[in-house]
Amino acid sequence: MGYEILQHTADYAVRFFGITWEEVFDSVTDFFKKDIVEICETEKDYYFEKSYTENISYALIEVLNEIIFQLETGNIIERITILERREDFLKCKMFFKKCLRINFKNNLKAATYHNMAPVDSSVDSLDITVVFDT
Repeated sequence: MGYEILQHTADYAVRFFGITWEEVFDSVTDFFKKDIVEICETEKDYYFEKSYTENISYALIEVLNEIIFQLETGNIIERITILERREDFLKCKMFFKKCLRINFKNNLKAATYHNMAPVDSSVDSLDITVVFDT
């Protein structure tokens, strides 16, 4: 499980990897907490459930964009729990903390489909590269 920040000409590229989708989402939360923001103070916790359809790659991009949107409104991702997953469906619960103040190390605008390969469910591990607009 983990992530790697890759060299990219104009934007910000990150490779997320793990054996399971749970590990990939753990890598996503680590990335946002360690490389995107410096949190000064947090207050209450909250969570919500969200469902995504079409395919699992699309769902990952949508989850990442939800996390970016939440950051812009002062909330930091704590963890993601997968409630249900199929090739064409993802239902997850995202846990956030409300931040009193956030200092950004890097400012991401959106996760994109640029150079994203479809996820191969026949292999024993997941390796997904995402390019973010900055």
